[in-house]
Amino acid sequence: MAAKLLAGLRVVSFEARRADELATMLARHGAEVVRAPALREERLAASPEALELARRLEAGEVDLVVLLTGVGTRALAAALGAGPRPGALLARTRIVARGPKPLAALRELGIAGAHPVPEPFTWRQVLEVVDGLGVPRGGLAAVQEYGAPVPGLVDGLVHRGLRVLSVPVYRWALPEDPRPLAAAAAALAGGASLPRRRRPRGPPPRRRARGGRVGRTCLQRSARGARDRARPGGVTAQDGAAGGARGGPRARPGRRQAGGVAAVR
Repeated sequence: MAAKLLAGLRVVSFEARRADELATMLARHGAEVVRAPALREERLAASPEALELARRLEAGEVDLVVLLTGVGTRALAAALGAGPRPGALLARTRIVARGPKPLAALRELGIAGAHPVPEPFTWRQVLEVVDGLGVPRGGLAAVQEYGAPVPGLVDGLVHRGLRVLSVPVYRWALPEDPRPLAAAAAALAGGASLPRRRRPRGPPPRRRARGGRVGRTCLQRSARGARDRARPGGVTAQDGAAGGARGGPRARPGRRQAGGVAAVR
């Protein structure tokens, strides 16, 4: 049997929403996984912005709705009402869906006709799709926020002559039990010991050392720009090229860029 890439390594996973899936994948490659969820999504009560959006959709005053996340799409639908009402309201306007998760949520709601955003799913691609929809200047665009404002997207829509209604539906918060996160952060920052499994005997495969470097790079990237990669404007080919010029990791054009969700020690 081929040696497992992460055999003998401890991997701290900061993922929350898909924690089980990531931990299983890492363990399959031989890692000892320490779970330390970094964030949780806290759904907001129906906000004044959501109520205004519902009223304007009812009146046919919304020219565009931009959906940024699957969780946010479901939360927005819940804020718009119960039963078939959210689908009926959203079907009255143009919809731009940033990536497969909002599209999946729309399918669950029985809403068709959304305009998908191509990879790498940043706000730049959102604006490119909007440019092809013929939204009239002075029209109203509603943007489903995803835990924080999206200034690049909002500024781009305003620059195109649109009025923007930002609709917050959930926010990011610390995990309810922050102790695993605090312990993992302290261990990674200060070199403290986490439970460790002994490495197998014999010379390690060459790829194992490379995996360690990738893990350290991932952690460094997280420390420098986790917030930038978490938002829809994330890492792009242009940003990656600039990073490469500074000696940092480069993004590959046409490839989906993920934020740091795990660190290897």
